[in-house]
Amino acid sequence: MVRPIFAEKVRKHDGKKSDMVVLHISDERPHASGVFSKVYRARLRLPEERLIAIKKTWSTIGHRNSDLHFLRHLSHPHIVQLLYFFHTTLDKNKTCECLVLEFLPFDLASVQKATRPQPMDLLDIKMYTWQMFCALGYLCELGIAHRDVKPANLLCDPQSGIVKVGDFGSAKRLVRGEKSTCYQVTRYYRAPELLFESVYYTPAIDIWAGACVLGELMIGNVMLAGRNTDDQTRLIIELFGIPSNEDCIAMGVARPPFASRPARGIRNLFPDRTSMDALQLLESLMRYAPDRRPRGTAILNHRFFDDLRAHPPPVRTNGRPLPQVFSADQSAQSNANEASSTNHRS
Repeated sequence: MVRPIFAEKVRKHDGKKSDMVVLHISDERPHASGVFSKVYRARLRLPEERLIAIKKTWSTIGHRNSDLHFLRHLSHPHIVQLLYFFHTTLDKNKTCECLVLEFLPFDLASVQKATRPQPMDLLDIKMYTWQMFCALGYLCELGIAHRDVKPANLLCDPQSGIVKVGDFGSAKRLVRGEKSTCYQVTRYYRAPELLFESVYYTPAIDIWAGACVLGELMIGNVMLAGRNTDDQTRLIIELFGIPSNEDCIAMGVARPPFASRPARGIRNLFPDRTSMDALQLLESLMRYAPDRRPRGTAILNHRFFDDLRAHPPPVRTNGRPLPQVFSADQSAQSNANEASSTNHRS
């Protein structure tokens, strides 16, 4: 059954007012669900023919939908694209906000689960995480922290190898000197400045989370699986030692009340055969001082990702070629252009 819906078409590039269109949608069925929303898979018949995802969120009228707020302005090849949006009023206080998004069939959490007990293929790990760090570099340029980077929020198509950052429900544009709550990011991916309760953090929290994703894909399990906040903090201190006074100043936190102990080092988490390039990249990303974590082209140009730029390009284990996205210079220029355009729009 095809049902017509009045919706607003998202226009990101020309600065003009969005158009109202009639969507013809069929074959809608549940696809995924979370604490605050449900996602449905459907087929859009008009005004274009394509598979879509419809993300439905129920909220109080007047409440800002962060997903809608950010996705209607963001434009990047590795951030999920918002196509249309509409809402239905449930009663005088409640509304159902519906975001019509491009459809990607899986997320990295489900793709990783399918490979267990073996870790994911190393070339695929490089392919997925390069795209993730490309998107995070773009958000850093804009001063936006996603604040929930994890495999379940990295949407992907394993056949083509494309991955895109989704779910901006926790995102925030950070302003220097403005407080932000430290109780953000799923615990396993939470940067140390958040665990130490900094309220003046930066988008570098996403770089730490991205490093945790990279490590998880390489190990095949969560890299730092603390049972609670205190245990998560203990795991980090066991690996990296007590932060120095300079590190604490950089994080904007007081020195944590833990006894000094020698750092085990991150390499103890990985098998002996693990790539040294991967370990060196992780060590650079997981620094206490947020301003010392690399971002943008400093990550994309790292030698860990050299295979993605090889000529001829390597073939993936599924027999498919790599997606044509792996030029760090082009991505950096694209990030800068898109960031500039987004700043003007917002």
